[in-house]
Amino acid sequence: MTYLLEALATLSANRLRTALSLAGLVVGVGAVIAIQILGHAMTGATTGIFQGFSNYTFLVYPNNQNGFSEAQAVSFAEVDQLQSIPNVRLAIPYWQLTLLSRVGHNTAQLVVGPTGAQPEFFSQPIAQGRLIAQAEVDDAARVCILSANAAQQLAPGGGSLVGTTVRAGSVECQVVGVLAKPPSGAQNYNFGSDIYLPYTTFERHFLPERNSYEVLVLIADIGQIAATEDAVKSALRQLKNGKFSYQTFDNFFLAKLAARVFDALTLIVGVIAAISLVVSGIGIMNILLVSVTERTREIGIRKAIGARRAQVMAQFFFEAAILTFTGCALGTLAGIAIGWWINTQYIVKISGVIVPVPWLSSVLLASLFAAAITLAFGTYPAYRAAGLDPIEALRYE
Repeated sequence: MTYLLEALATLSANRLRTALSLAGLVVGVGAVIAIQILGHAMTGATTGIFQGFSNYTFLVYPNNQNGFSEAQAVSFAEVDQLQSIPNVRLAIPYWQLTLLSRVGHNTAQLVVGPTGAQPEFFSQPIAQGRLIAQAEVDDAARVCILSANAAQQLAPGGGSLVGTTVRAGSVECQVVGVLAKPPSGAQNYNFGSDIYLPYTTFERHFLPERNSYEVLVLIADIGQIAATEDAVKSALRQLKNGKFSYQTFDNFFLAKLAARVFDALTLIVGVIAAISLVVSGIGIMNILLVSVTERTREIGIRKAIGARRAQVMAQFFFEAAILTFTGCALGTLAGIAIGWWINTQYIVKISGVIVPVPWLSSVLLASLFAAAITLAFGTYPAYRAAGLDPIEALRYE
């Protein structure tokens, strides 16, 4: 505690010099943490920008880079074989059609697509009514679930559509549920459907050829999604005797793209911040060396009355530690504040989603910076002070 109080007294006696040394640390650490938070926020915000797909589903479709062939279509029997793959709960033929839809005198061009009875097929919860029952899927019943967008267009005056009949193209279906409205921002792209039919009903009326170019796969464990996608692509390639390849699409794919962009930005800002931190470290070392020079006689007296090398070294090492940890703490607060403000004031307007700030990783990052700078730039001045000859130090004026 004595060393700490002495270090604080020395630094407070030279406030301007101390503040200038801290400035570089605050800017460097703050910039790294702010860009880390913004990268995390934008990566997470893709769940708001790109809507419609559940995190528990992914889409499989032919890789058409080498041209298109009807033989790439997957038969219903081949789709059923995919369900034997570990982690696959259900695989259904998938397609979307834009059809003129009507409720009473209200009409709209809406996207119609298939779904199952499992709630994990949907990215939004049910706001009104219920989900499609498994018995209705088994019987290919003419029931449907509407998105919030479809409900708004087919009932612009408000009111519940549950129990009413919707005509989508040539198919009439009874509305059993309406999904909640997703978060909305300035940039939202909806890949989901507006009217969801049981996939068996959709197959009967819109896929008469008993095959599909796309397959929607529902999984059990999100953590195994990448391995499951690889297994499904491999299985389809084998079913086609290796003649065709397939690719997948999921919400995490979009997040990975955003993460790559912000990883690059973080690297660039990190390099700039590293230069700032090195300059700050040199400044801190310079302050401590000046402090050693100014207090040479004091050090000589301490050593003459019995102070050990470790005690003298600890005194100056505490000064370096206080400078760096204070600078990194202020930089952390500044970076978190800036990142939080941009996230809540601007990113949310783009995506409609507020992503939690990574507090823990930011604090750990700042602590690592502080420890590294203390060890790199605080050790030499402390070592130099501890190594002064007491007789020569007492002669110093």
